[in-house]
Amino acid sequence: MHLRRFRGIVGALALLGAAPEVRAAPVERVVAIVGEEPILLSELRQQASDPVLEGMTLRQVLERMVDERLEARAASRELRVVVTDADARRVYARWSAESVRSLVRIRTIAFHVPHAASPAARMAVSQLAENVAEQAKSGVDFCALVAHYNPNAPLSHSCGSVGAMHKAMVSPELAEVVETLAPGETAPLLSMRSHAGEVLLVVQRSPLAIEATPYALVVPKMLDLARAEATERARAARMRELRRSVGVEIRL
Repeated sequence: MHLRRFRGIVGALALLGAAPEVRAAPVERVVAIVGEEPILLSELRQQASDPVLEGMTLRQVLERMVDERLEARAASRELRVVVTDADARRVYARWSAESVRSLVRIRTIAFHVPHAASPAARMAVSQLAENVAEQAKSGVDFCALVAHYNPNAPLSHSCGSVGAMHKAMVSPELAEVVETLAPGETAPLLSMRSHAGEVLLVVQRSPLAIEATPYALVVPKMLDLARAEATERARAARMRELRRSVGVEIRL
């Protein structure tokens, strides 16, 4: 009888030894918890691989994912904002100032030096251009200088200026020089290449006699801008409140 029990025990042990090995499933790293909802590292890496998010750090992508989860929780709560004429006028004050700052008015007098010009001719043109630049710097009327030295130029009738223009439309070489000038100030002689040779430019930044569009003509636009700003502020406030009430834990 004891022998039968011994054999039974040996058989049971043999069956246990033959059972397949059970391995624990890998545990994914949790990088954030929104409320009780985890965000896994694999989810973060998948989101970060989106070309639209190229250039963002993993932390920035994670914060974006957290905001999206919070936004989903608040989807049923509509954001409502109220804007007044005073709000629109505050936006207009900033908008009008920025509009004027984005404009520049430039006057130029051009002296051309062809590729085939002799050294002596180049020297003569260069000395003349330098002289005119010095006259402009000393306060000689720029319009008079344009009329005398560039009488046949396309812009001779407008004192060498195309009028007010957005700074983004000015060539990089010219914009770099003009940005250093105060209104009414003349730059050192500027040399630029052209398809025909070299152009020596006397450049003056002209004062802007421009006023922003009157408020009465842009009221709807200003109200829209004010509403957009108010909505963004309300959204940011709601996100801060959600982070407090829902609970957000970042583990990255």
